[in-house]
Amino acid sequence: MSASGDNEVRLYLLPLGMTVRGRRDENILSVLVREKVSLAGACGGRGSCGKCRLLILEGSTGPPTTAEKELLSGEDLRRGTRLACQALAKGDLKIYIPASSLIREQRLLVEGVWEAPPFEPPVKVVRARGAASSTGGPPRSDLSLITASGGEAVGAEAMRTDLEGLKEVSLGLRSGGSEVHAVFRDGELLGTVRPGAGALGVAVDLGTTKVALFAHELSSGEAVSSCGIPNPQAPYGEDVITRLQHVLEDRERGNDLARLVREGMNEALSGMLAAAGYSTRDVFEVVLVGNTAMHHLFLGLPVEGLARSPYMPVTHLPLEVKARDLGLSLHPAAMVYLPPPVAGYVGSDHLAAICATRLKEREGPCLLLDIGTNTEVSLQVEGRIRCCSCASGPAFEGMGISQGMRAAEGAVEGVEVDAAGRLEVRVIGEAPPAGICGSGILSALAALLKSGAMEDSGRLRPGHPGVSEKDGEAACWLVPPGKGGRGGVAVTQSDIREIQKAKGAVRAGVEALLAEAGIPHTEVKEVLLAGAFGSYLDPMDILSIAMLPPFPLEIIRQVGNAAGAGARFMLLSGDFRRRAEELAGDLDYLELSAYPPLARLFAASMYLTEEAVARAMSRFKV
Repeated sequence: MSASGDNEVRLYLLPLGMTVRGRRDENILSVLVREKVSLAGACGGRGSCGKCRLLILEGSTGPPTTAEKELLSGEDLRRGTRLACQALAKGDLKIYIPASSLIREQRLLVEGVWEAPPFEPPVKVVRARGAASSTGGPPRSDLSLITASGGEAVGAEAMRTDLEGLKEVSLGLRSGGSEVHAVFRDGELLGTVRPGAGALGVAVDLGTTKVALFAHELSSGEAVSSCGIPNPQAPYGEDVITRLQHVLEDRERGNDLARLVREGMNEALSGMLAAAGYSTRDVFEVVLVGNTAMHHLFLGLPVEGLARSPYMPVTHLPLEVKARDLGLSLHPAAMVYLPPPVAGYVGSDHLAAICATRLKEREGPCLLLDIGTNTEVSLQVEGRIRCCSCASGPAFEGMGISQGMRAAEGAVEGVEVDAAGRLEVRVIGEAPPAGICGSGILSALAALLKSGAMEDSGRLRPGHPGVSEKDGEAACWLVPPGKGGRGGVAVTQSDIREIQKAKGAVRAGVEALLAEAGIPHTEVKEVLLAGAFGSYLDPMDILSIAMLPPFPLEIIRQVGNAAGAGARFMLLSGDFRRRAEELAGDLDYLELSAYPPLARLFAASMYLTEEAVARAMSRFKV
C-alpha cells in the first residue's frame, strides 16, 4: 500500500468497510479508540489479556513484542495476527478485525453498500379545499374539487377512488373544516391524513424466523420507527418445508398460519407506531417481501405447487391487495404491495436484496448470499445474474441443536482457542451461559478444528482431552457443568452433523453457480453476506470450516439486512419498484433439486477443511 504522507497513515478496516487515519509509528489501539472503533479488552491496553486481536492483511507493524509472543501462538503470528495495543502503524495498513475483538454494539456497524434511491413514493398527500371556500362558478361536487386540487398526484388518467376514502374526504370537508390533506396513490383517492399526523408507509421483511418492520413518513421519506418480532408461525415448523407440510395435511391450516402472522404484524405495528406518536390508521402503504413460501402463507394462497417438483408458485407477478382484505388494521384504504417471487424457493426478499446491493451494476463476478433458514445465493457475471436456493435449514438459527437458542442474552456467540489450546467462550450480555446460537456454533466448529478435538470429517476424536460425553454421545464441553451456576454448554456429535448439513448445502449452492457460469472461485471479486445471521457471522469462521470456497478475506463484506433495505427503497421509490419488477423477469434460476451433480457436491461440501473438500470433490469426480 502506498504511503499517504510523511507522518500520516491510513488504516483500512475490514469487515467494517471504513478507513481511519493515524500517525506513523502510532499504537493501533490508540488510533481505533480515537476513531470510536471499540475493541474488546480487559487490561487497559497493557498487553496482558490478549483480547484485542487483529489480522494484518497488508502493511508493516514492526516485530511482535514479548507480550504478543507469550499470548499468541506461532501459527497466529505467522498468519499476521497481532494485538492492537502492541502493534504500531509503520505505514498504511489493511486490517481485518475479528468479531471476537469488537464489542457487541460495534459489530452492528456495517457500512451500507447502496445509496438511497430518488424519493418518489407512489403515495402523495395534497391540500384540497372544499365547496365552502370556492368562489364563483357553478357548484362542484366534493370529488371534482378534490380531483382539481390533486394536480400531478391524480395524474392524467381517469380518477379512481376508494369508497371508504371518498366518505372520509367528504366528511372531512363538511365537518367544520374547509380544507383537508387528501392522500392519493397512483391516481387513486385513498382518504385523508388526520390532523397533526403524516401519511405513513411500512416496509416488511417477512422472514421464516423473524419479521422486521420499518415505518417511514411518506411526505419526506424520514424513518419513523422500526422493530422486529419472531415469526408467529414458528410453532408450526422452524423451516418452510415443515410449515408447507402442515398446510398440505389440511388446507384450512393455511388460513390459520396467515391469520397468525397478520395478527402479529398488527400487534407489533400498533405498539411501534404508538411509541412514535402515530396510529396504525396513519398507514396508507405497505411493501412486503419474503421468500416464496412466506409470501404464499401470508396471503393464504395454495401451497401445493411449492411442495412438489417443479416447485412452481401460484404467481410470478407483483400483487396489490387492500390491507382490509388481509385483516390488517391500517387505514381502511391502505394498499399492500408484494413484489414478484422469482421462483419456488427464491422469493421477493432476495430480489429486494439484489436490488438494494446494486448487484447487477457491481464489478463482477460477484456473489450475494442471504444466509438463514432458507439461504439464497446469486452470482453476477458480466451483468447477468443466476440464483439458487439452498435448503440450509434452521441450524444457523440455533434450532435443531441440542442446546441451541436464539442470539439472546446468555447465548454463546463465539469460541476461541487460547495459546495453551484451551477453549474460551464469548457470551451475549456477559450473562451466565445458557446455550449456543448459530454464529456461536460455527465459531465452535472452527475452534474444535484448531484445537485438534475434531477431524476434518466432523468426527470428534475419542481420547482427545477436550472430548467426553453428553447424554451418551461424544461431545465437547465449551462450558463445563457447574461453571457459572448452570448445567454447562456442550457441542455434541449430532450438533456437528446438523451444522455440516447446513454449511454443506450453502457450499454446494455456491459451487453449482460457479460451475454453471464456468468460472473458478479465484475470479470472484466480491462476496456479500446479507441478512441478520450473515451480519453476525465472523467471515474467518466460515472460511475456517470451508463453508465457502477459499476466498480472500478482504473481498468478503457484510451488508446487513439487505432485503429489508430493498423493501424500504421500494416503499420510497416507485422507480425502484418498477426496476425491481423488470429485474425479476431477467434473473436466471437454477433449481438445485434437479441439478445432476448436486448429491456429490453436497457430500464433498460437508467436509470441514478446504483440503478435505478438494480431496472429496476429486474422489467424487465433481
